Amino acid sequence: HAGDLEQRLNQFGVWRDRPAKPLEELPQLSETDNKARRTVDAYIKYREETGVSRAEAVEEFIRESAYTWFNRLFALRCMESRGIIEPVILQKDIYGGLSLQHNRLVKQHPELYTGEDEGLYTLLFQEFERRAHELPMLFNPESPAVALRPSVSAIKKLVSILSGREPVNGNYVSDETFMAPDTFGWAYQYWNAEEKDRVFEKVRAEKVKIKGKDIIPVTCLYTEPYMVKFLVQNSLGAQWSCMNPDSNLHEKWEYYVKDADRSPL
Repeated sequence: HAGDLEQRLNQFGVWRDRPAKPLEELPQLSETDNKARRTVDAYIKYREETGVSRAEAVEEFIRESAYTWFNRLFALRCMESRGIIEPVILQKDIYGGLSLQHNRLVKQHPELYTGEDEGLYTLLFQEFERRAHELPMLFNPESPAVALRPSVSAIKKLVSILSGREPVNGNYVSDETFMAPDTFGWAYQYWNAEEKDRVFEKVRAEKVKIKGKDIIPVTCLYTEPYMVKFLVQNSLGAQWSCMNPDSNLHEKWEYYVKDADRSPL
């Protein structure tokens, strides 16, 4: 959650509305957190040099980090539900409430289980490394966005939800959810739901036009399969039928409107 990541940044001495606390005054930061802080500092400096305000730069980094973490774990869950990879996310009682790979990792390295995250971050970054060979754009373990890690409680909660062990709005997800071909589409649409509501409320209250970065959340709508079929069958399909008038292929197109007026407007 973006709020969790902002709290993490505050712990590192980074805020939206005031200069960051010098790293020398934060000796309690771990090596991992120190790296995250330096990454955030570099991003803010770069964005400020392009004319973006500090507050906007911090907000951008938080949003990108939150999206990247969710996207990666969601993708891993979809992959394991299809049997493409061994379970990294899906927790089962037979593995002591862990996933297959997590259970295997802590058996091989029991010292990891004594840490606050019980070896979860080690597991995830090992998997990012493996998957990056096939999907480098999605799983690059050196991406600045994953330098900032969610709190242990937040990452555990997300894994529990994706495993169907904890409900969201009273509902538990199942393997079938992640096997569905349109799962990612719906996830992307609802990822922006709160932001979309904020933009529309701003439009209603301030009577302003939607512009700039606000265009993204209000236009991020999942196109359901029947919509895609209707559009394709009545555009490219219609053109193909005109070029092949003797073909009856269009009879197999569920959403094709045979007698539609397609003359130019």
